[in-house]
Amino acid sequence: MGSQSSAKRFVQEALAYDPDLSTAHLMLASIAKDERDYELALEAVNKALKAEPEWTEARLTRAIVLSYIGRDEDAALDLRAVLKAHPKNVNALSLLISLPIEAGDKTLARTILASGILDEQTGLTAISQTFFTANVHKRLGHGDTAWRFFLAGNEQMQPQTAEGALKVRTWQQESLVLLKNRGTPRFPDDAALPISLFILGASRSGKTTIESVLAASPAIQHGYESPHIKDALTHAYAAAGFVPTAQLDLLPEKLYQAFRERYFAALNDRLKGASIYTNTSPLHIHNAWSLADILPNARFIFVTRDPIETAVRIFQTHYSSANHYAYTAQSALEHVHWYADMIAACMDRFGDRAIHVDYARFTQDPKVYRQAFEALLCLKMPFESSLSIANDSAETNAYRSLFEALL
Repeated sequence: MGSQSSAKRFVQEALAYDPDLSTAHLMLASIAKDERDYELALEAVNKALKAEPEWTEARLTRAIVLSYIGRDEDAALDLRAVLKAHPKNVNALSLLISLPIEAGDKTLARTILASGILDEQTGLTAISQTFFTANVHKRLGHGDTAWRFFLAGNEQMQPQTAEGALKVRTWQQESLVLLKNRGTPRFPDDAALPISLFILGASRSGKTTIESVLAASPAIQHGYESPHIKDALTHAYAAAGFVPTAQLDLLPEKLYQAFRERYFAALNDRLKGASIYTNTSPLHIHNAWSLADILPNARFIFVTRDPIETAVRIFQTHYSSANHYAYTAQSALEHVHWYADMIAACMDRFGDRAIHVDYARFTQDPKVYRQAFEALLCLKMPFESSLSIANDSAETNAYRSLFEALL
């Protein structure tokens, strides 16, 4: 955290001296991406590309950021531009083929397969190459072949993640027990402060899609998986001379005000005239009760999706970090069920400050949740009458029986 902050300050100082320094803009974009400040990352990388429109590294960085925030079609445009100039850029190919089916096409997969790239030393790690190959065959509808490579990729990941998966399982069990032993949180409200809207669900359950639909309202500002809670918590502990922890449950009450002040100061820098700020970091489910009890104006949208469908999508994902539960079918499904149990416990305690959204129903007709969203946020939602959302359930469910055979 400290080295990132130092690097960020250094880059910002360089840009203050020379605002047109494109390399500094790209460095800032990369730092902001890692900090999950995706709006700053996009702003910075756009400035880099304005100076050098054909810069491959900058286009790849922008594509990654766009994919993180659910703008898959825009990410695909950047990736195709890179591939037009560099047809065998494996980083662009790997990301493009992993995007949802709407953003890619079978022609790309056929081209990759025919080119022989999958049999070459691509520069990817062996594990990344395996998931890349799996996604090519998935795009072509070669279910059995794709599944063999997904299995191989997960088997390669298991030795690296086994210890972390055990720690995650222990933390999950502790969090569920703690939550079930709690009553209703205080939900302090303050009309002078913005609403913090936490959109929480297991990985791959549809949080980003819901956030994108809601943020069509000018009153709602995308926060994505912003680090503001973690940063405010770290600051509150450090200012009091305590060793920081990621668990808001452990914050002493005398430090609540320091936590709130730091948190809302960060939000005010990002709101840009909006009154509601979203956060989709799935780890906040561990702290959901404490967020409701400590943070003024906390509201929650809990998202669930068919458990097997969600677990299949987790199992088919090569995460850049964490998500240690992802690499066995059993632990992936256990995680999805645990998350649903946490959501149920929260819904029992949070009353009208939380709603539950079924992702399948939402994608069929988002407007069925309009009234619930409006009641939760005291806000009229500008849903378009023609609003429709792509659903990849059919593609995912082609692997259901193969996944269930592993359980």
